[in-house]
This record gives sequence, structure tokens and C-alpha cells, in this order.
Amino acid sequence: NNVQEGADAIKEIIKNNNSAGGNRVDFIDLNCGCPIYEVTRRGLGSSLLRSPAKLHKLVKGLVENASDIPITVKIRLGCETDTINCLENVKAIREAGAMAVTIHGRTAQQGYSRNADYDLIKMAVEESKNEQ
Repeated sequence: NNVQEGADAIKEIIKNNNSAGGNRVDFIDLNCGCPIYEVTRRGLGSSLLRSPAKLHKLVKGLVENASDIPITVKIRLGCETDTINCLENVKAIREAGAMAVTIHGRTAQQGYSRNADYDLIKMAVEESKNEQ
């Protein structure tokens, strides 16, 4: 069992998990990759990628408050094509204690319309390996 969350408030995510019908989840997946306007206009989804510091704070709060439930995070390369900050976000997420990061190889602005940038994903993986 897992819970995929799209919130920006630590207390809301933990509350959602605690009220998941008494079912124990195996992990919580924070979705910071959703490019849908209805989500991003509320400061959720891929809009969280604009600030690695805010994302770090959110993930760290989840890690510290979710007891022993692993936290994973989905991201994109960035929000807009001229502000790709995937490497900074991966570093912030890893430093915050997330167990895994999944990278969608396009920006939110690109949606699903362009080829994924596997070179940048590879670079993020290599940098993560070097940090260990």
C-alpha cells in the first residue's frame, strides 16, 4: 500500500496518512511532478519545484513526522524550460532524507510533448552516487 500525496503542508499529509482507513501504508509518495494548472495554481504539484529550499523543508518535515514510513518524491526537470533546476531539487530532496526520487524527464511547461532528457536524469543519478 502506498499513498500518493499532492499537498504542500506537512500536517495535512501526515493527517491524510493517519486517517487512511486504518490501513498501514508502505510508503508516502509526494507528487511534485503534476503539471496540471488546477494543481499548480494552488502551489502544489510541479510548482513546488520552483523553490528547492521549500521542497527541502516539506520533505524533511515529512521524513521527521512520518515515523518509520519511507518518503519518496516524484519531480520533473523543473517548472519552465528556462528554469531547469532538477539537480538542485534532487540534492534538496536527498538531503531532506527521502528514500527515493523519481524524475520525469520533461519540465512541467513541456508536459508530455517533448522527448525526455535522459542525459539530465543520468547526471542527477551520477551526482547522487557521488554524494553517498
